[in-house]
Amino acid sequence: MNSIELPYAEGRRTDALLFASIALAGLIAIYKPPAAAGFLAALAMLIAVLGLLKTFLTPRLVTIDSVTGIATFSPLSPPVRRFYRPISIRNYSSVYGQMNGKASFVSYYSVALSNHKGESVLILSKVPKSQAEKACASISSHFGLTNRGLV
Repeated sequence: MNSIELPYAEGRRTDALLFASIALAGLIAIYKPPAAAGFLAALAMLIAVLGLLKTFLTPRLVTIDSVTGIATFSPLSPPVRRFYRPISIRNYSSVYGQMNGKASFVSYYSVALSNHKGESVLILSKVPKSQAEKACASISSHFGLTNRGLV
């Protein structure tokens, strides 16, 4: 079975660092006397825990079968599996990359597929610019999709 393997997200370290720092700030603020500070600290801790869970439960790898054009995400835990179902690339007409925004000093890009109806689906998230360009070119050449490049 010939397949293309692409890393789904590479921004895990910055996300984990961000949420860990929010958790630390929340933990420090919990011991402040006013009740409002305690409530805000508990809210910050909840956001940090949910963010860390999201960071570590997202898939690490996208595998695209060259013959069938089915993209699968792995590894997935059972509760998260329903959010990352296999995608048929043959249902889409173009591929493009888009800048997500800046996280401190690094710019991350996402790669998505779109069809003529205007529907789009995300294939890669938080990858460097060079990797987004390579993924767009690879998917375009293997499956005959229009490569719109980085938008």
